[in-house]
Formats: sequence, structure tokens, C-alpha cells
Amino acid sequence: MGGDSGNMGNVENVKRVVFVGNPNVGKSSMFNALLGARTRTMNAPGTTVSITCGQYRYKSSKTTENPQNWQFVDTPGTYSLSPMSPDEQVAVDALTGASGLPVPDLVVVVVDATALSRSLYLLSMVVELGLPTVVALTMNDLAARNGCDVDTARLSRLLDGMPVVAIDGRTGDGGKALADAIDAAFQGTPIPHGLKEGTAADLRAVAESRADARLDWIAGILRGLDMHAVDHVTLSDRIDRVLLHPVIGVLVFLAVLFVVFQATTTLASPMQDWIDVTFRGWCTDGLDLLLGLFGPSVSGGWLRSLLVDGLLDGVVTVLTFIPVMGIMFLLLSILEDSGYMARAAFVMDRAMRALGLD
Repeated sequence: MGGDSGNMGNVENVKRVVFVGNPNVGKSSMFNALLGARTRTMNAPGTTVSITCGQYRYKSSKTTENPQNWQFVDTPGTYSLSPMSPDEQVAVDALTGASGLPVPDLVVVVVDATALSRSLYLLSMVVELGLPTVVALTMNDLAARNGCDVDTARLSRLLDGMPVVAIDGRTGDGGKALADAIDAAFQGTPIPHGLKEGTAADLRAVAESRADARLDWIAGILRGLDMHAVDHVTLSDRIDRVLLHPVIGVLVFLAVLFVVFQATTTLASPMQDWIDVTFRGWCTDGLDLLLGLFGPSVSGGWLRSLLVDGLLDGVVTVLTFIPVMGIMFLLLSILEDSGYMARAAFVMDRAMRALGLD
């Protein structure tokens, strides 16, 4: 493997592989695991949106041919090819060759095994672009734990032979199998029955006009996988019934905000008092002792007023905000990592939009 990504243009004899997927499906983790630390982050042409690329050196175990260099490109997460944000627009541009980005030779669609229907919707639109496509199936351990694991061979058959490879996005296990599948798919992959090749000329119109057909196709895939027979209610499902309830969810959200602000002020208050009184006293005494070495004229003059009443007072005032901000960011990080922030955004979205806010 190598990591010199060069520029965003196609390099002669270097095939370009673009990775796409929904947000939080393990795409970027898998990408980094495949390339190691040898990646380069840059902005897409004409935007401030970051994309990551790097070179992957592939050596087939079935032939004696020289190793190949492929350019891997990781795009921002997107739910569809009808972009609603600059990040999603960059992902679409990377797939369609718009805005100065070259058209990829192959697309790797990262599919979340725990949210198959949502990932399949994106897959259906990517497939209809007519590009060679390989499916990388992630979150397989969580799907198995929830009783809804996906048989990759069966899914591949339902996709009329499109390659499907299970891969661990954290460790990169399955990376060699994915590379072999990519190598074999450069010549083209089938468009599954129920989908049809379209055009990127008016992608938004095409995406919206065939939404029902794609949903019917997804339902057929899920029936073929017997996913409709799975009725395993997880702890997360039970929690979501409360947190996503249109009334109870809003009350929980307001209660969480109250607890966060109360905890912030309650926990920060003693530390603020210590900084404002004790630490300020230490610094004042230290400055008085230092200035006293130069005599009464200095210790009681304008220099002391500048240092104590001006500089020290300003610094201490700023320092008193550190406990508040530190505790608040810690609590918000806990809420983010627990998954509650995404649920809070979902619950409050309608109310915020009514105020003209996202």
C-alpha cells in the first residue's frame, strides 16, 4: 500500500475507486484501515468540503502480473444522490464527474448491515448510474448480535451477481477480499433486476421520479433475505420509543437541557470561585511582592494598576469561563457518544424549522 494521493485528476494507468455510503456506516474507518495512515485530506474543487484519498497497491494472488496502483477516494456521507447539503453535493460530484472531478472507474458502496433498507436506497441510485459497483457490508457483528445478520452470498444472488464483501470497518478484516472483488469488477457489474440504468444529466429529477420503484425493489431484496421475518426488538428500539415520541421525546429533551445547564453551573461554581478568589489572591500577592522590590513608587504606582487591575483582572476573568465551558463540552460529548444528540435533532427538527432554523 502507498499513500501519495497526488492531485484529484486521473493519473495514467491508475484506476480511480470512489467510496460512498450513508453517514456513520463505518466507511471512513474502513477506508483508513485499508490504506493505513497513508492518506491525504484535501478540499474538493471549488469547495471547503474535505475528501480523503490515497493510493492502494494491489497484487493479485492468482496471476504473476505486476502490482497495480489504484486511487481510493473517500467521500462525505450521503443518503441519496439528490443532495441537500454541500457535503452531499461533493459525494454526488465525485460519482458523476462534475465540478472538475474525474468519473470513477468503480464505486464501492458501503452498506450498513444493521440499516439495510436505508443503505440499499443509496445503492439503487448508484447502480443506476451504470458504473461498476461493489458492495462492502459493514456492521456485521452488530447485525448478528441483533439477530438480523446478512448472508453476503445470498445478497449477491439477489443483486444478480453484484459482488458483496463483508468487511470490518475498524480492523480492515476482509480488505483483501474486497480488493479482489474490486479487481474482478472493473470490467463491469450487472444492474439488478428491478433497476434500470439512467443518466446523470438531471440526477435530482431521476432520483425523485423513481423513488417508489426503488422502494419496491428494496422490499423485494428484504423479502429475499427473510428480513421481514426478523422481529427482534433491541434495547435501542425500546429506548427510541421513548426518546423519539413526539411528546415524551420533547419533554425528555427539555429535561436533558435543564440537567446539563444545572450540572454545568453547579459543578463549575466552586472552581470559578477558587479561580476568582484564591488564584487571583495568589497572583496579586506575587505581583505585589515582586513590585515591592523596586520600592514604594513602583508598587503603588501606575505599573501595579496596569498589571493587577488591568492584565491580571482580564486574564482571571477569562479563566473563570474555563470550568463552565469544559464541563459543558464534556457533557455534550457524552450525549453525542451515547447517540442521544442524533435523536434530539430528530425530535426537535420540526419545531426548529418552524422557527426558521435547521
